[in-house]
Amino acid sequence: MYRNIVLPLLAALTLSSGCTMLEPVMGEWELVEVSFGDMQSREQVEGCTLVVERFGELDFQELDNGEIEGQLTYGWVIEPVGDCYGLPTEEDENVFDFEAERDGDEYELDVDDFYEFECERDGDTLECEDDEGDEWIFERD
Repeated sequence: MYRNIVLPLLAALTLSSGCTMLEPVMGEWELVEVSFGDMQSREQVEGCTLVVERFGELDFQELDNGEIEGQLTYGWVIEPVGDCYGLPTEEDENVFDFEAERDGDEYELDVDDFYEFECERDGDTLECEDDEGDEWIFERD
């Protein structure tokens, strides 16, 4: 009896709020680990210590026609620490558009002018592998 009332009401609320329960990957995912280096490292260069920090984010958006697209932001900050002769902090940030295809909890991302990724979602973790075999792990932001 309640099923006839609750399910249509839940569907109406979901559609009217702009939220989709059908696509669990939507929203922002923070890059937390990569297989090709540490997210934060220290390097010594000619007596100067440099702190290198990588950062990244995936932002999935669903279009009205049901297709999935978004943006990948990836970059790093290099900060001199100690006696570095006035070296400035350097930052590099790149934003790439992507289109995605979904098959269950698996996603294929075609990132413009970057890599192609094969990703698998497990709860609030998205494990991806680029087309060079490196792993990128994102968590719900």
